[in-house]
Amino acid sequence: MEQLGQLQDQNNDRPILSQEALGAMVPGSLGGMSQVEESLETTQVAMGGVEMSPASATFKDPSDPGKRLDLIISDGMSAQTMGMGIGMVPDMDVREGNKRTYTTEINGHKAVIELDGDDGTGQIAVMHKQSTVVIEGQGLSSDDELITAYRQLDLGGL
Repeated sequence: MEQLGQLQDQNNDRPILSQEALGAMVPGSLGGMSQVEESLETTQVAMGGVEMSPASATFKDPSDPGKRLDLIISDGMSAQTMGMGIGMVPDMDVREGNKRTYTTEINGHKAVIELDGDDGTGQIAVMHKQSTVVIEGQGLSSDDELITAYRQLDLGGL
């Protein structure tokens, strides 16, 4: 566990963001939908000094109960671990029927996007240096909805 703390120290160019700082990045609406739930927490593991902060929110469209977006912004070690996984994913564009998984770059950050055209579910995961942003969706008609939602976020603090 101490090695994880050392890895975190090496990769962090700033302190782990507080609940308040992450909460300020969670908008009241996303993708034309209103926020219905929000969760902010800071988790610190004493052994080795590993620390992380996640913030999450759910957005729903009252006129379309099958449509929703779930946003998770993670800062710290868990974000780095996930981000290392995203960073190590080779460039790809895989299609299986109406399902597509591909990598791209958005605003200088590597992203992995998945969309299932059969059931309208999808996900975008974008790695920042020590943070990860994930948006999962239901009732989606295209991957553009995920990309547009990501671009609506004010992530200047990451």
